[in-house]
Amino acid sequence: MQMKKRRLPHTVSAGGMVVKKIKGRWKLLLIKIRRHKSLMLPKGHVKKGESLEEAALREVREETGLKKSKVLAKIGFMRRKNIKGTEMKIVHYYLMLAQGKIDSRKAVWRDLDEAVEKIFPEKDAAFFASCRKTIKKTLSLL
Repeated sequence: MQMKKRRLPHTVSAGGMVVKKIKGRWKLLLIKIRRHKSLMLPKGHVKKGESLEEAALREVREETGLKKSKVLAKIGFMRRKNIKGTEMKIVHYYLMLAQGKIDSRKAVWRDLDEAVEKIFPEKDAAFFASCRKTIKKTLSLL
């Protein structure tokens, strides 16, 4: 007898690929996740009544302490299981320009060209890598 695959519940999240030019180089804002000893893009669940963009801005603010950022473009979305493997996440990402200082010890700037090596989980890193050309093109227009 063949076992039926259990369908995982779906959740919708939104987050930011937040950039800032520091000393002439584009940097990407990442958050430290101590339990995984890694860095992640800021993101989180969309609350009821919230647009994807509003959720992305709120999550960036909550996770990094960055009070103000400007959405430049919607980058796209990806699907993956959450880290525990208990749900399927659909994560929508926005390219944002940081305006102001970060106010969190968990938030760190990393060079845009080197960030892909730092991002966890691997599917998020692969998604960022696939978007890097679009990100650079958008930034070249600023």
